[in-house]
Amino acid sequence: MKLRSLCAGTALALLIVSAGPSWSQDTSQAEAEAQAVNREQVEESVTAETDSQFADKRTALIQEAVDALDETNAAIAAIEKGDTDAAIAALALATGKLETVACWE
Repeated sequence: MKLRSLCAGTALALLIVSAGPSWSQDTSQAEAEAQAVNREQVEESVTAETDSQFADKRTALIQEAVDALDETNAAIAAIEKGDTDAAIAALALATGKLETVACWE
């Protein structure tokens, strides 16, 4: 009976040892898949935030260009009225806004 118990115990130990790496591999694979999913979610979130910030900056840049155009039109109107000081002031503002637009990357 002792020999039978010893053989059964040895067989059980061998079964547990041989099943161990398979379970470990499954766990490692599940962890790798979970990390891949998490990485994809983070990348999507970062991409969405970056796109949003880029769109906001682009909108601000377009507004600067529109403001420069408005100031240029104001300068033209001032010139037509003979108001040189107002024309110079409007052109100075337009130039500053255009420099902002030109420097934006």
